[in-house]
Amino acid sequence: METSSEIRAVTDIFVGPGLQIIQGVALLPDEFRSPDFLQANLIHLSMPGIINLKYPNDSGLELSEGEYEPGRVVLKPKAIRAQKLSAGMLFLSSTRITGSPLSEFSSQPGFVSDFLDTGADSVLVNFWSGGAESDEGFITDFYRTLQASGDIAASLHESRLRYLRKNRLDGLYDWAGYQLYIR
Repeated sequence: METSSEIRAVTDIFVGPGLQIIQGVALLPDEFRSPDFLQANLIHLSMPGIINLKYPNDSGLELSEGEYEPGRVVLKPKAIRAQKLSAGMLFLSSTRITGSPLSEFSSQPGFVSDFLDTGADSVLVNFWSGGAESDEGFITDFYRTLQASGDIAASLHESRLRYLRKNRLDGLYDWAGYQLYIR
């Protein structure tokens, strides 16, 4: 299986011992219970995800087709809440939103809160991806800045500014959908 350009951009920056890449068209829920996933400091998920603001438990990450069942397997928030993560940052790069919150007081999308509540220090989400992978140039710039500084919020801020300077009014959807949530 060929590695996606988004994943190549991430792995080209973060090389060395201890790098574990879990990728494929056949990802199943058991890979989200593996020690490699649970103990990772950086998790970058480029699979399609849906955050349902009205019914948060209907949110999920689209995995593979089930071995004995037709259709896609969806990793639901309940499965995430059953885990204990060690991640300093979890990146959801291909996420779309459905529904409207039941209350004006909702401050975080439910699925994002689930990752934060299970131990991730921060969650970076690309909400305007439309189900596609994130912009490779933006991702590469963000991760290079993160590697140099170690500061997630500052790296996102600097990457946005550089993107704006370079592209002016073009590409609003390439950078504006990236939202950072911190525990």
